[in-house]
Amino acid sequence: MKKIIIIVIILALAGLGYLFITKTPQAVQEDIVASVPQVETLTVGDLSAQTAPIIGYGQVVSSNSVAVVPETSGVVKRVYKTLGQTVRAGETVVELQNSSEQQAVLQARSGVSSSQAQLSKSKQSADREDIVNQELDVNNKKTDLNEKQLAITQLADTIQISINNSAQSSYDQFFYDGTTDPQLRFSVRDTSDARRLEAERSELSRTINEFAERIPDATSYSRAIALLDDTEDLIDSYLATLTSFSSVVSSQPTSIVSQEVQDQRLSVIRSIRQPILSLKNQVSLERISLESAKNALAISENNLAKLQEGPEVEDVQIAESGLDSSRSNLASAQIQLSKTFIKAPTFGRISSIETRVGQLVGPSAPIFVLSSSDAKRVDVYLTEKDVAQIQVGSSVVIDGEYSGTVARIAPTIDAQTGKIKVEIFATDTITLTEGVGVGVAIERNSTTGGFSIPIEAVFVRGDQAYVYAVVKGRAVPTPVETDGLFGPVVVVNEGVTGDTEIVSFARIVKDNQIISFVEASVNELVDIIDADQEAATSSEVTE
Repeated sequence: MKKIIIIVIILALAGLGYLFITKTPQAVQEDIVASVPQVETLTVGDLSAQTAPIIGYGQVVSSNSVAVVPETSGVVKRVYKTLGQTVRAGETVVELQNSSEQQAVLQARSGVSSSQAQLSKSKQSADREDIVNQELDVNNKKTDLNEKQLAITQLADTIQISINNSAQSSYDQFFYDGTTDPQLRFSVRDTSDARRLEAERSELSRTINEFAERIPDATSYSRAIALLDDTEDLIDSYLATLTSFSSVVSSQPTSIVSQEVQDQRLSVIRSIRQPILSLKNQVSLERISLESAKNALAISENNLAKLQEGPEVEDVQIAESGLDSSRSNLASAQIQLSKTFIKAPTFGRISSIETRVGQLVGPSAPIFVLSSSDAKRVDVYLTEKDVAQIQVGSSVVIDGEYSGTVARIAPTIDAQTGKIKVEIFATDTITLTEGVGVGVAIERNSTTGGFSIPIEAVFVRGDQAYVYAVVKGRAVPTPVETDGLFGPVVVVNEGVTGDTEIVSFARIVKDNQIISFVEASVNELVDIIDADQEAATSSEVTE
C-alpha cells in the first residue's frame, strides 16, 4: 500500500515539474499576478482633501440684531412697516386685535372718574346745591342714553337701506332679474347651484323687507340692544349669501365660466363685502357706546342716592378704597392695551418680518428682527453629527463663489429647530441682503486637527478601529484613533500621517496580504513577490 502512495506522489510531482518546465517565465509571472487582488491606494492627506464638504442652507442676518417677541398672544390687526424700513425706538411696527382691550381702558377710565367724584362727595357734607347738580348730571346722562338709543334706530334704518341698495345695485348684477325671475347668468336654469342661489337671494330679499317693516323705535335700553342684535343678524345674512355665492363661483368648471369671468366676479363680491363688514363694525361700536352710556347713568344715579342719604366716615373709607381699585384697574388695562402695540425697542432697520394680517402670534417666536448695524452674517442650523466635523475657523464657500469662515458654534441645541446654530462671516467683500437664503459648503475637519477619510477605508475589530497601511507592497493593519464611526466620513486623530498610504476600500483585502496597485506593472509586483520569497527562505535557513 505504501508503495502505491509513493508512486502516486512521484507522478504528481513529475506532472507539476513538467508544467513548470513547459511554461515560460512570463506566463508564470502572469499567473502569480492574477492571484493578487488589485486595489486603489491613496495617501491620507489626499483622501481627506477629497472628502465632500458639509452642505447647508442658511439665512443672512445682521450680526448686531434684536429679535422682537410679542408679550401677549393675539391676531395681527395691522403691519405698519415692511422689510428694509428704518424705525425709531418706540415706533409701532405691528398692532394686534385690541377692541376688547380698548373697551377695558375706556371702562376703567370711567370707573376712575366715578370713584374720584364719589370720594370728593363723601368727604364733604351734601348740601342742596350738590344734590341739584347731581340731579342735573343724572338728567344729562339720561338724555345722552336716549340720544344713543335714537341713534341706534337711525343706524338700523340706514343699514337696512344700504344692504338693500347693495343687493339690488351690486349683487343682483349676476342675475337676470333679482326681484321677479332670478337666474344666474353664468349657469343654466336647472343646475342645483343656480337653484340654491336663487333660493338664497329670495330669502335675503324677504329678510330685508321683514326687517324694514318691523324696525322698532329704541325707546328703552333693552329695545335698543334687541335692535342691534337684529341688525347684526341682517348683516350676517347678507354676508352668508355673499360667501355662498363666492363658493359657487369658485367651484364652476371652465367649461361653464371662463377663468377671467370667474376672477372678475370674485373681485366684485370682495368689493361688496368690504363696506358691509364696515357696517358690522359700526354696529359693534354703537353697542359699546350704548353700554357705556347706561353704565354712566347707573353710576350717576347711585351717586345721587348717596348724596341724598348723607355721607358717613365709612362711606369715605369705601370711596377711597374704590378709587384705589379703579386706578389699579386702569393701570392694568393700559398695560394690556400697550402689549397689543408691538414696538421697536431701539433705532434700526427691519431685517426680517415673519407675520401678516390675520396671523395668530404669541410669545413663543419672534415676529420681526431689528438690525442696528451694517455688519451681516449667515446663520445655518446643522445636526450634531455635522457640527462634530467642523470647528471655529473652518473655511466656508457661500453661494458657491464667496469665501467665509465659521465664527461661532452654539453650545446648545436650538429648541425650535432641534439643531445647532452655526454663525458664518464672509471674508470676501460682498453685498448680502438681509433675510435672503444662501447655500453654504463648510470644509470638514476636527477640533483636534485630524484627517477626514471615507468610512470605507476603516474596519473595526472589537473596540479598535484600523486602516490598511501600504508597507512594502503589503496591506498592514494599522490601529487609529477616531472621533467616532458615524456617517460617510470618519475623523482620524492618531495612528497615521498625511503621507501614510492606505487602501481606500478595506473590505477587499486581508491582513498583510500582498496587493496590486491600480497603476502597478507586472514586473513591479513580481519583484515584490520575489523579495518576499527570499526573505522567507532566509528565515528558514536561519532556523
